[in-house]
Amino acid sequence: MHALVSHRFAGNWDASVAIHQQSAFRASGLSDPQRAFVRVDTRLATRLPLWRGGGEIAITVENLFDNHYTEYRKDDIARRRTWLTVSFKL
Repeated sequence: MHALVSHRFAGNWDASVAIHQQSAFRASGLSDPQRAFVRVDTRLATRLPLWRGGGEIAITVENLFDNHYTEYRKDDIARRRTWLTVSFKL
């Protein structure tokens, strides 16, 4: 199951929260059995009006609550990741 909530605030701000839920399963091939997990991702962005175009600065946090689930292998442990993105349109 995946759910996404997004909202544009007054001005140039956007925020979103995504919730990902996966049931326990075993993929075909040589993968390890996977436990069920829930992951929450968030994003906050602001648009920047620039001369002859625009831009955006955003911060994204994947796995907000730092749930240590595995993906396909027991040694592939998911952890919280945060990144900053900057984009320009000229």
